[in-house]
This record gives sequence, C-alpha cells and structure tokens, in this order.
Amino acid sequence: MICMRCNSNTQTVNVFGLFVILLTMISCTSVKEDPISMTLSETKLTYAKDGGSKIVNVLGNAEGEITWSELPGGIEIVKDGNDLTITAASNPTPYEWEKEIFIIRGGISVPLLIKKKAGDVHIDTDEKELELSNRAGSKYSIPIKTNAKEITIKEKVSWVEASLSKDNILFITSTDNPSKEERSGKIVLMAEGKDFEISITQLGVPYIELSVSEITFPMEGGEKKIRFKMNRSMEALEGTIRKNDEISVHVSFKESTIIVKTARTFRKKEMIWDIPIGFVDEYGETKNQILRVKQAPDTREEDLKKILEEFYYAMDGKHWKNNTNWLSNKSPDEWYGIIYDDWNELSV
Repeated sequence: MICMRCNSNTQTVNVFGLFVILLTMISCTSVKEDPISMTLSETKLTYAKDGGSKIVNVLGNAEGEITWSELPGGIEIVKDGNDLTITAASNPTPYEWEKEIFIIRGGISVPLLIKKKAGDVHIDTDEKELELSNRAGSKYSIPIKTNAKEITIKEKVSWVEASLSKDNILFITSTDNPSKEERSGKIVLMAEGKDFEISITQLGVPYIELSVSEITFPMEGGEKKIRFKMNRSMEALEGTIRKNDEISVHVSFKESTIIVKTARTFRKKEMIWDIPIGFVDEYGETKNQILRVKQAPDTREEDLKKILEEFYYAMDGKHWKNNTNWLSNKSPDEWYGIIYDDWNELSV
C-alpha cells in the first residue's frame, strides 16, 4: 500500500491501477518511424575524353527495384545489387559533353550529372589533292568531314575562289592559267584551332614539243630516236603509231621518246612522211606536232655510172668495147662489155 497526501487528505492508490493507467497512456501515444530516403555515393561523374567506367552506390532505406531515366547515347548502366557501374563511351566531339539522368527507387528519383571532357578535333576529306583545269571557271566541290560545329577558310592561293557551305561542302572555282607550266598551292581549313590542308595543282596550257621537227635517213635506212615533252599524262600515246614495209614510228610515253625506223629504199625519188605526234586534251581539242621524216632516194645506178665513167676516163677509153649504149642514160647493165655483181664490185 502507498499512501499519498493531497489537499491534506490521505488517499490510497492501488499500484495495479496506476500501472494500468500508465499502459493506457503509452498505448495512446503514436509510434514514430524513420522517413524513406535514398542518396547516391556520387552526384556528379566526370569522364576523360576517352570515356571509361565508374561505380555509384545507391544508399538509403528506400526499397524496391533500382531503375533509371532514359539514358543518352554513349551511356550504359549495369546493376549489381545496390552498385551501379556507369560506362561512358569516348567523346566524339571537340566540345565538353554534359547530361543529367535520374536514378529511381521506391518512388524517389535522385539526379546524377554526367560529364565528358572535350574530345579531339577531327577534320578530313576523301580528296586531299586536287588537280584543276588551266581554264577559268572550272568548278569543283569537296565534302568536308568534321566533328566541329564550324569550319573556316584560313588560307588559300590567289588563283582560286573558295567558299564553304553550311553543310561543310568546299566549293572551288579556278581562274585562268595562261602559262604552259603548272602551278601549285594549298587551301587551309581551320576547325576549333586545328588546321587541315588540301593541296591543289593547276595545269598549264596543253602542249607537246619535239626535240627536232625533221629527221633524214640515207637510202640504206636506219633508226633514229628523238625526244618530246608535254604537260599532260597521255598513256594512250604509248605504242606504234605508224608501221609498214618502209617506215615504223613508235612512241614511248614513259621514256618521252619517239623511235623512227626506215627500211632500205629502192625508190628513185626522195621519200617524205609527215607524222602527227600529239593527243586530244581534256577539252576535246587536238594538240599535234608534225614530225617530218625524209629518206634519200636509191642512187645506186647513178653511183655506178659515175664510177664507171671515172674508170673509163681514167683509162682514156682504151681497151673498152665501143657500143652505142656506153656512157648512155640507159641502165649500166645495158652497157655492152660491162659485167658487175653489184655496184661495189665491177669487172670488164
């Protein structure tokens, strides 16, 4: 029994009753629980330009499956329990890359910022060397491949006009080259501080030149070689361009030579051949030089007569048979009393 004094009156309170009261008070008091939460071990991931993988831990008392918002291109996530392995591909652009995704669990979403450092600048084209016509107004276009947002023309030669379209097409227009000699230069493009060169060559006026314009062969024939030069690559010139029983002409483009051969002639007059050496240029115009080939006539009979005359007069005409054909304009084989095997061997 416990005695309590109140207002000077003593009241007796049963211990059991007090215990019941306390239990009732406790049961009427609400139970407080910890709030649901979720955090990430990292809220920002920064990757090098070549990309890589990083692990993020999902923390907190939130329950349920871990999911995430739609991923941008080049980002992959592999889940292993509460660990997320986040892999970023290399940055194909020369600019810093930044995207935000959300990790979701138990109705809670937490942002995660992903950054990639700027990649290398790439600028290229399928045509790094360009050959231009010698005439003004010839137009060319070259697609430029780059990961930069903007390309500019940093440098160019004065004899071309050049411009860039919005879709990175380089347009080139040639001016006139009045010289026979080709000229060369370059166009320099720039993207994000990186230079890219395109070599350009402009042809000269089409021409072909022969080292000599005329060659002469004796009646015995023979072989002669002359040289030529030209400012066009014409493989079609390679080969034999004239051939018969009397003459052949062979052109070697690789060696820049012309080989002319003539056979022994029996003609009584001088032979003349005019051989065109040339090509059809890119404009459809023929560029020719004429090579004149001459061959002396067969003078064997005249030479024989001359020898016989000198022989006759050297002997003062003595001991020679006299006939009307002797020393005439007739062929020496009709000169009575003269026997010969050929014009070098004579017998009387």
